Amino acid sequence: MKANFITDKAKGVFSNKLLSSSVVYTMINFLNKGFPFFLLPILTRSLSTHDYGEYALYRATTSLLLPFIGFNLSEYVMKNYFTKDEYPLSKKISISLFINLLVCVLFLCVFSLISGDTIYNIVNIHKKYFLIAILITLCTSVNNIERNLLRSENNTKLYSILVIGQTLLFFVGVMVLFFLKKIEINLLIYIELATFLLFGLVSIILLTKKYKATLYYDKKLLRLAVLFCLPLVTNSLFAYIFSLSDRFIMANELDTKSVGVYNATVQLVSILQILAVSFNTAWTPFLYSKLEQKEKIEKLRKMQIFAAGAFLVVCLIFYIVLANTFEIIVSKKYAEGIPLLKWLILGNFFQLLYWLNSTILIYYKQNWYLAFFSFISMILSLGLNLIFLEKYGIEFAAIVFLVSWIIITSMTFIKSDMILRKQNNNINLSDV
Repeated sequence: MKANFITDKAKGVFSNKLLSSSVVYTMINFLNKGFPFFLLPILTRSLSTHDYGEYALYRATTSLLLPFIGFNLSEYVMKNYFTKDEYPLSKKISISLFINLLVCVLFLCVFSLISGDTIYNIVNIHKKYFLIAILITLCTSVNNIERNLLRSENNTKLYSILVIGQTLLFFVGVMVLFFLKKIEINLLIYIELATFLLFGLVSIILLTKKYKATLYYDKKLLRLAVLFCLPLVTNSLFAYIFSLSDRFIMANELDTKSVGVYNATVQLVSILQILAVSFNTAWTPFLYSKLEQKEKIEKLRKMQIFAAGAFLVVCLIFYIVLANTFEIIVSKKYAEGIPLLKWLILGNFFQLLYWLNSTILIYYKQNWYLAFFSFISMILSLGLNLIFLEKYGIEFAAIVFLVSWIIITSMTFIKSDMILRKQNNNINLSDV
């Protein structure tokens, strides 16, 4: 009876649409993440820890560039899929593509004029890798716009083809290098660039065909898009800095070998993000629709509690399994990463809790609060790592990662609760 009661409660909390979407996106992300997972032991064995560390810094640089070039325009487009105003969605997509291209060209022009030594001293990667990272970031932003629209339409079929297809193509390219015994950083990055360029072109074709997207300019719409995205960009930048800056600090305070060990551990733990990302992929459009319908706060919180509880159980199981298989997967030369597992896994748990609540602030256009919360966590992360990382080593960076996510999650939850209660009171007053 008790088991039936719990099952009935779970069914009452989650709608069929949210559950089905979560399951589909989980399957997509498992397949999508499976290819990089199989590549990890190949890369960690084929590359030295120093070379793998430099490759990790290149990937981190790509992520740090995304807020600047992508400008969080995929969130802007997705939000406006569910809301209507004087501008049609096609114009908003077009202005987003215009901003992406403009910023990308600006970055390429500026950094082409900067010496390679200066760039290497800042991010510890070669100039050509930095310029490639800019192009990949542009393609990533365009892909995100198209795929967020597919999420909004619940078009999981085409979404899965694009996401898995891109990863599969890169996987095949790397495997060809492996069998030819020619795995090196240069070729890895060139294959990645070719893959992103191809699928970026596919996204542009799809956006042009279905939404009549063009390189459109309108001063008022540009201003509206920038006003919406600016706090999200600021928030994303702060979040990326406190999540990724530890790699660059390690490279300067320790060495690229430490970066390699740390990043290999992060990559393994990131498999856990499959469930979190999959749920959030379905959660965001679902929550937007529920907030549009003035859903009660109690029901929304029950959904979050069930999701967090289930994810916590998965985290515990994942830690036990990974702690006993770590050296088998990435080889013994990365064994220093085992003590990091518990801190990184818990950090990923709080990251899911953050996503569950940050979407509420985005919907109600309270984006500057997210930027402020990220800024606090960024300052804490940078300060602690700059002062203590050299003395206490890479495990300290993992602990700081956890503490940062606890802080930003707590602040976001408190603010989202204030917003929902205020909205709930307004609904009750309007019913009187």
